[in-house]
Amino acid sequence: MDYLNVLGISIFILFCIAYKHNNGDLLCPCVGTYFFCMLSSLFSIAGNMKWNNYFHIDTYLIVVIALIWIGVLDYISQKIVSLFIVKSKTEKVSFEHKVDRVDPPLLNVQIIVFLCIFLTIGYALNIYFLGTTSATRGIAGFIYKVRISERLVVNPIFKQGVKFVMAASYVNGFIFVNNSLSLKKKKIDWIYIVPCLCGMICSVFTGVRTEIFRIMLSLFVYMLIGYSEKNNWKKRISIINVLKKVLIPVLAFLIVFYVSRFSIKSAHLAENEKYGMLSYLFYYIGSPWIALNNKIVRGIHRFRGGVWGNLTLSSFWNTLRNLGMVNNRRVKSSAFVPIDRHSKVYGNADTIFGAPTIDFGIMGMLILITIIYVLLDFFYFIKIKNTYGSIKRNKAIIMYSFFYYIIGLSFYANVLSLMVSVYYFITFIIMLLIYSFYTRTAIRI
Repeated sequence: MDYLNVLGISIFILFCIAYKHNNGDLLCPCVGTYFFCMLSSLFSIAGNMKWNNYFHIDTYLIVVIALIWIGVLDYISQKIVSLFIVKSKTEKVSFEHKVDRVDPPLLNVQIIVFLCIFLTIGYALNIYFLGTTSATRGIAGFIYKVRISERLVVNPIFKQGVKFVMAASYVNGFIFVNNSLSLKKKKIDWIYIVPCLCGMICSVFTGVRTEIFRIMLSLFVYMLIGYSEKNNWKKRISIINVLKKVLIPVLAFLIVFYVSRFSIKSAHLAENEKYGMLSYLFYYIGSPWIALNNKIVRGIHRFRGGVWGNLTLSSFWNTLRNLGMVNNRRVKSSAFVPIDRHSKVYGNADTIFGAPTIDFGIMGMLILITIIYVLLDFFYFIKIKNTYGSIKRNKAIIMYSFFYYIIGLSFYANVLSLMVSVYYFITFIIMLLIYSFYTRTAIRI
């Protein structure tokens, strides 16, 4: 019996239970994880009709146990918050609540937006002119060549400026969505979306398409919180309405994701040459479950590195390796395993459960999942849910959207390895600095 279909059904059941228990709150870490994993499992089932991988019962049990444990943590966290933590909240009499505008000093906004535009144009032109010195042709070829070449070095100011642009997209994206949901919209509000567009352009030129998804995910978080606040946290926007609102942006992202594939990976990879758009999306969204299964079946010990938490904390160990502090041979990258043997397509992304299972075993993975989801649950239920607009609360939302990336990509990879990287740490600090610059407040986490 192939357990991939059973896994899809199981995740759907868990999602329905969690969705009902949390009153349709997709921002709850548990519900969000089930939602994205459910969608990914559908892509995996569809893709595996061609790939013909046998999904083993061992993989099924590991995943289902981990997902059920996430649900248990959600339940326990909510009980603890409701019993022991009392939050001071403003009582709202009416069912409909007015979302208050956020209006930073216009000069401060113009400075940030100008810097975003300048850094984005400078970065894109730098990539373009460096690419013209190589033997490749076309923008996609330039991006790929600059990314892999040690000879073609991007201007450090523009390279580091990408962090600034990404940080600004979080802060300005929140203001854009918040003001769009307020009753007092202004024409000037369009300016707040500019850093988000700049961040997406930088993502294409850096060759990391998931950064576009990160920006879109933050806007998704802001939208759901805004609608919940607007309805006094008593009524959630339905999944059907959510899908209607995000359908066009998601389709645009998927098209960009497919079209830009040659700038990200070598043009000679099998998935680039042999897959059309639909098969390509099946592969990237659905293959992590197959990769996880194939690694577990082959034996997780084969993929384990020579340092503690090699894959779970890969960015940290890679930094030490680049500094010469760790033996190069001891640090391993996530291994590729067959996905589609007929087309000779391989994959290494193995969901949020893959890296910690390989590094620490099943119990170690469950312990790490406990730490991650308890922190996310507590932060969301204490700092955000049932709260209303203030400088402190709005900063908490922006911070939560930053870490919601762990939930949004739970179906794909262990994003914790990215969160401990220098890139994400600096981006996070810059994000807080920009918010402080807008609100004229001291930096506090």
